[in-house]
Amino acid sequence: LPSKKPLADYSFGDVCWEYLDKMRLLCEENGAELILIKAPSMYPYWYDQYDAQIEEYATKHDLSFYNFLDNVEEIGIDYQVDTYDEGLHMNLSGATKLSTYFAKILSQQHGVPDHRGDAAFDELLKAYDEATK
Repeated sequence: LPSKKPLADYSFGDVCWEYLDKMRLLCEENGAELILIKAPSMYPYWYDQYDAQIEEYATKHDLSFYNFLDNVEEIGIDYQVDTYDEGLHMNLSGATKLSTYFAKILSQQHGVPDHRGDAAFDELLKAYDEATK
């Protein structure tokens, strides 16, 4: 597990907030829903103070925020199997597990339609399946 070293300052930098605002505004201008997530990566350590800042931003701007570190077991992530660098980045197996889990949230809580059976989607799925064999 990553070490939890005390930091002098847990604040995200101004540039981080600036770009998050730019993404939020771009989504608003184009009628897209911005959903914030924390991927279930082990590194670098995700402090409670980071979570609080993102939750506050999400609440202030009426956005959804999902911290998938809270759902690792439910998702079925095994850092020895589902990452290629011991917990920093998901590999194909981990990404598939997380995507499947997140798809249910997008469908059930955000009204994203299921496109399985649509010709264009089926073509993309076929290409994906071929590429990942």
